Amino acid sequence: MEGTWYPCEPFADGAALRQCYRCYGFGHVAKMCAAKAVRCGYCSSTHKETECQAKKDDLEEAMLGGSHTARTRCVNCAEKHPAWSKQCPVRAKWIAQAKERWADRPRYFISPDYSKKTTQENATTAAGPTSVGLRNGAATRKRQAEPTEADRPRRPRGRPPASSAPVRTDHGSRDISQMLTALARQSVETAMVLDDD
Repeated sequence: MEGTWYPCEPFADGAALRQCYRCYGFGHVAKMCAAKAVRCGYCSSTHKETECQAKKDDLEEAMLGGSHTARTRCVNCAEKHPAWSKQCPVRAKWIAQAKERWADRPRYFISPDYSKKTTQENATTAAGPTSVGLRNGAATRKRQAEPTEADRPRRPRGRPPASSAPVRTDHGSRDISQMLTALARQSVETAMVLDDD
């Protein structure tokens, strides 16, 4: 982009902590959540966090000098903290897994070795029909090896030349000029018939 080199590396799935803000579980996001009910991240009940009465009561108590986290309960571990707290042992486990996946992530893009692929394709086409064998405990039928690019007929690239596609000028064995003449005669005859009436 604009003559600048940017470092890049393959995507490492699972190397980042993902927490759902619908059920407050880990490993997925709200868009992909399969939970049947919405959970509150503050008190772990089945309502939205914005409608949580326990959170409102705790905020009022905190304003009067009381404890701010008296009614909290984690959805994941059932301890007295909200679901997004860094003190949660379940969250700590998921963070450890993410760090492990980050350490084991692929650092470089893997390019396929095309020389091995072509020799394997040549060996299969030379052998003829191949047997697939057993798959998931069920026998499969024999199939022919797929044709390679060399076996398929090649079409020329680009538009076909103008001479190869016949242009149709005849419309029912008449030329366009003959058709126009016939239409003119019909219109004149129609006008004469109307004048006679």
